[in-house]
Amino acid sequence: MPEFQGKTRAFFIHFLLSAVFALGAGAIIVFCWYPSIFLYISNGTQIILLIAAVDVVLGPLISLVIFSKKKSARALVLDYTAIGVLQIAALGYGLWTAYESRPQFLVFEYKNFYVVHASDLGENRKFANEFKQQPKSHGIHIVSLRPPRNGTEQLEIINKSLGGLTEALQFELWQPYALAISDIKAQCKELAEIKNSVARKQLDAAVKESPSSRSSEKHCFLPVIARQQVWTASIDKATGQPTGFFPIDTL
Repeated sequence: MPEFQGKTRAFFIHFLLSAVFALGAGAIIVFCWYPSIFLYISNGTQIILLIAAVDVVLGPLISLVIFSKKKSARALVLDYTAIGVLQIAALGYGLWTAYESRPQFLVFEYKNFYVVHASDLGENRKFANEFKQQPKSHGIHIVSLRPPRNGTEQLEIINKSLGGLTEALQFELWQPYALAISDIKAQCKELAEIKNSVARKQLDAAVKESPSSRSSEKHCFLPVIARQQVWTASIDKATGQPTGFFPIDTL
């Protein structure tokens, strides 16, 4: 029984310490890197859960297994030093992954929005930084794509898209969001135009419950292409600005 009590005590102490570090990491992710609703759109919650699973669950469980009162103080110090190093490395990797995956821009991509993450920028980070002076929507800088200058450029854009480079990541096309307001209003769909009846009803109910939207009559809608999922943005018909984001696929 004393051995079991020692293991249990070691588990809970390790659990509390791990929880403090995990909460700190989660706070950085939520408040610094994944603003507002983009925590969900860009799967920030999954990264937080993964960090919690590794640091808050796995670490203390290892502690429960290896602790023994029969071990010398030196052996215990070595064991916990090794565990601590592994946990810090795992936490660091999780934070680095979250940082590299953080959402940076919301791009109007002619017919829909596309969420551009830090890892998408590659060698274009310096260029993209020039657009960080643009207005934000829900904490993310919002830009648009200019139309092709001629038929040759349009063909190049299509060829790159067919090759796997979505238009939103063809950074030479970026322009201020305000320059595309008329196009946004033209491409934006009325609620009645959404073909999927289930999605239409879900979206109507979600908009009415949203404090930022309230009424679907004053809004139109555009898909939001994000990492491994599709959301829908409500757009104010008068201003062309996004007012809300909903986890509903209307494509």
